[in-house]
Amino acid sequence: MRSSSSARRSKAIRFKARLAAFARKNPRLYASRHVMVAAIEVLAGVLGVGAIFAFLIPNIDWSWIPWPSLDLSWLRNLWPNWLSLHWLWPGWLHLSLPDWLKPVLACLKWVVPIVVAIAVSFNEVGRRRLRKRSRQEQSQDE
Repeated sequence: MRSSSSARRSKAIRFKARLAAFARKNPRLYASRHVMVAAIEVLAGVLGVGAIFAFLIPNIDWSWIPWPSLDLSWLRNLWPNWLSLHWLWPGWLHLSLPDWLKPVLACLKWVVPIVVAIAVSFNEVGRRRLRKRSRQEQSQDE
């Protein structure tokens, strides 16, 4: 029993050592691996949640739930009209987005985290390269 757990532990240690050596040899590839994993996770999440909302929820019979009938229209009267901020927008300015731009803007909430991950990975590669150069210069000075 002990030998199998120690064998697993040593196998995990060897894997971590190989992964660390790979990260030192190929920092860009190692960082891009993290970006690709993040992109795949976002894609899997979008497709999974989209499949649930597109196929599963519309096919469920919700008639067994005793939904209450509430009239909440009186809540609109509590909000003052001057807080709607429509008076700040000039009446002569009419903006309408092109049809192709609407789906692009809708996808930005998924694209922005991926772009941020890419930027962070490039920053990390640069920081490691700078640290490696400073170590090499220190070793040459000694």
